Amino acid sequence: MRKPMALMALVATASALDNGQGLVPPMGWNSVKAIGCGVNETIVLNNANALISLGLNSLGYTYANLDDCWTLPKRDANGHVVADPKRFPSGIPSLAQKVHNLGLKFGIQMAAGTSACTKGTGSLTYEGIDSADFAAWGVDYLKYSDCNGLGIPPETRFVAMRDALNKTGKGIYYSLARTDPLTVGTYGPSTANSWRTTQIKLRNGGWESVRAAFQRNNEFAAISKPGAWNDPDVLDIGTGWLSLTEEKTQFALFALAKAPLLLSCDITALTS
Repeated sequence: MRKPMALMALVATASALDNGQGLVPPMGWNSVKAIGCGVNETIVLNNANALISLGLNSLGYTYANLDDCWTLPKRDANGHVVADPKRFPSGIPSLAQKVHNLGLKFGIQMAAGTSACTKGTGSLTYEGIDSADFAAWGVDYLKYSDCNGLGIPPETRFVAMRDALNKTGKGIYYSLARTDPLTVGTYGPSTANSWRTTQIKLRNGGWESVRAAFQRNNEFAAISKPGAWNDPDVLDIGTGWLSLTEEKTQFALFALAKAPLLLSCDITALTS
């Protein structure tokens, strides 16, 4: 494993992506941890409404992000990705509009590969079609994950989606996930608005995984700036996997690191 100073030298020359997005680290909610592949449009809307009812939106928590498992395995006859009609009967454009009507922003996840990370299809070779659809649907945030990439370097696949998103003319916050922390510093800031700095599995990983993720993330501190943020993963707050003291500590560490603050619990079930 390379030492922190070697990593800092590796990323020293990286420049920031200038797409007008992410001038401050994003804050909001993501479905991945507490909901996983059980997500549906009702769950997304319930959690979006909870951001409002708890007053979190007034504190800056403005994103309601749908993670993996929302697509069907196959595209339609024209190559467009299709949302699972059983779990998203109103369709993604309607869901995005309902989130926007709450005064929030809507995010979505896709894989930089032939298929999704967990369940569904991916965007590899369909970047132009998918980015145009995302823009037309009103997507404000794209989490793009390194899964099933056929051996193509992740930076190549990430740049292809970056360029496709920029061609749409719509401002879409671009977040890279499942990245290699030893190399992402060389291309992350010029490619996306944020990038995962760790491959540590945080789901139900306990305090040790939080500590390790923060330490790894800290090695990239010098490249964090407006429009370009290090991302040590979503928060464990409210999931029941950490003690209250550990949750408070994780929040403080992530805030100190200027990391995105994305809750990934069921907000409707949060205790006081």
